[in-house]
Amino acid sequence: MQLARHERTGASGPLGIPEIAAEESLGQAHVAKIMRQLRQVGLVRGFRGAHGGYRLVRPPELITLREILAGVEGDTVLQQPCSDTSSDGCVHEDGCTLRVLWGSLDSVLGQLLAGVTLADLLGSEETLGRLLERQRPVPLLEASA
Repeated sequence: MQLARHERTGASGPLGIPEIAAEESLGQAHVAKIMRQLRQVGLVRGFRGAHGGYRLVRPPELITLREILAGVEGDTVLQQPCSDTSSDGCVHEDGCTLRVLWGSLDSVLGQLLAGVTLADLLGSEETLGRLLERQRPVPLLEASA
């Protein structure tokens, strides 16, 4: 989000790790790790030198949260707690309802995140709320049962 904000200001140069870390109250080593991951998956470009830093490779409107999370966390948005618990795979190989639940949650969350861009996050809370309401992939649970 800091890179997207930086770009929105019309800044011509890259944004450095110290600036990102200060704005997000994170350690520089942590920010450097995240930026390295995002660079490796092609979402940011790094620039070396005294005025180096990072820039987005595409406009914020074309970068989804799903892409960002996949770049940092891997393909699975939700880390399934029961996956690969042994060297042979899950100990509950047959009839596992949790595996189905976690897979469904991952799919729903992935769809939701694929519909939100960095540009959307730069808008207001109300605007983002309306966007999320429009793309809700499943109805909320009803109070009956």
